Amino acid sequence: MNFYKVEKGSQSLANKIVNLHSNRSFAGVVAGNNVGDIWVNDLTSPTFAIVWSEYLGGFQFMGKSFENINTVGLCDFVDSSILYFLKSKGLDFFEFSCDSEDWLPFVLNSLSNRLVKSEEQYVYYLCKGFNYDSNIMLPEGYRNIEVDTDFINNGSHNIRNIEVLLNEIDKSWGSTSMFLQFAKGFISVYNDEICSFALTHFRYIDTYSIGVETFTPHKQKGLSSSLVDLLIKHILGQNGSVWWDCMESNIASQKTAQKVGLTLDHKYQICWFNF
Repeated sequence: MNFYKVEKGSQSLANKIVNLHSNRSFAGVVAGNNVGDIWVNDLTSPTFAIVWSEYLGGFQFMGKSFENINTVGLCDFVDSSILYFLKSKGLDFFEFSCDSEDWLPFVLNSLSNRLVKSEEQYVYYLCKGFNYDSNIMLPEGYRNIEVDTDFINNGSHNIRNIEVLLNEIDKSWGSTSMFLQFAKGFISVYNDEICSFALTHFRYIDTYSIGVETFTPHKQKGLSSSLVDLLIKHILGQNGSVWWDCMESNIASQKTAQKVGLTLDHKYQICWFNF
């Protein structure tokens, strides 16, 4: 069987592929908002897609149905085209997840020639319209800055390590203009250096996927929580909802999610194999 590369994602394609169980980060790629690659089983009426997120460095098996997909054909496509794609990026592992846990046995059966490992991924959620009331204080000496058009055009040149932020934006959105159009972010600065950030890394319609990082030696000061607090307030102010996921082993991310009031919604399996 054949899979076909899509030139660029679109909302029209997303309407055919994305469902209620779909990972909203990968849905942003399918909708054409975020950087990635998409292969479908049919260019006109696709029911199945293999979606790559450049930022996440992994794949999602997505769609409304896999009934017309055979295991041999899927295995052959992964072993040839997808692994070649990953090698071209200097990677030696294939990481993936599925739209639904019901899909996982089918995909694992298709990849039965590989030694697949897995770990649970936790998804935290906050619905739009939720009465969110939080006020997390910032430690002395730090200041939070909104990453908006004025900052990018006029204020970013004062930040010594601004490339950290710009590289993060580019990997997920492709450009600062896309980020400013669809996303929002905040950074924490100390002595004119970024020490923490909270950004909208993906967006699908009105659901925003948040990414956070704090650099040594600024960890365990509550910086990420204060930034996420600001970002959640902005998203809810836009009548949006929040999607946050992290691996079972990422205890710090789970604690941040819980601290800012997010609720564990569901879990799913992240799988991978080396080649």
